[in-house]
Parts: sequence; structure tokens; C-alpha cells
Amino acid sequence: MMQTTFASGREDYIDYTVDGVTLLRYVYRPHVLPVNVPKPFIHPLRTLGGAEVT
Repeated sequence: MMQTTFASGREDYIDYTVDGVTLLRYVYRPHVLPVNVPKPFIHPLRTLGGAEVT
């Protein structure tokens, strides 16, 4: 059975983890100028095997 968790870090992102592998990080308050990253984003995106897709 897969264990799924959501964890918030520093109040600016949420990690989605399955069986100890962080599949994605949703950054909703980036630490760069809004001109460069105007919206929330997901990075990195990984497979269940841990290979980075983005």
C-alpha cells in the first residue's frame, strides 16, 4: 500500500510525497521577482521511481 503525504515548508510551498519519494513541489509564494515568476508553479516533478521530469 502506498503512503501519501502532503507537507508544507516555510509557508511558501507544499511537497507531495509517495512512499518517501517527493513527486512534486507546489511553490505558491516564490522567492523571485513577480515579473520573472508571476504565478505559482510546480518544480520539480518526479516519477514514482524518483526520476526528475521537469
